[in-house]
Amino acid sequence: MANDIQAKANELENEKFELTKKIQEYEAWTKLENLYELKELSAGRLVYGYKKNELNCEPFHLLCPSCFSKKRKSILQNFGITDKGIRYGCHDCKFEIYDPTQKKPIPTFMHDNSGPDGWMSR
Repeated sequence: MANDIQAKANELENEKFELTKKIQEYEAWTKLENLYELKELSAGRLVYGYKKNELNCEPFHLLCPSCFSKKRKSILQNFGITDKGIRYGCHDCKFEIYDPTQKKPIPTFMHDNSGPDGWMSR
């Protein structure tokens, strides 16, 4: 009987440890989650952006919405500017998104070729 009581006490202690661990993980994620807000880069293009204030010391950055929904913090990397906008990507899940508010200008012809000396006049 004493062995049964000891076994049950050990089982309850392990259960308590696991529950405490889950509560700590939940609280840590909630604290982290509160540092971010859903941002719309443009119509229908959503990411999580860092809420900058005087208490937060990290530079502004964006998080992958796919990883964030799985309780993982994965910073979207800037892969450069294209004609579609800034290309961001997630190294973890390969999510990609473009910010069309900042686009690389599309090259145009420097000369007007339609005049009397242009190629269109020939």
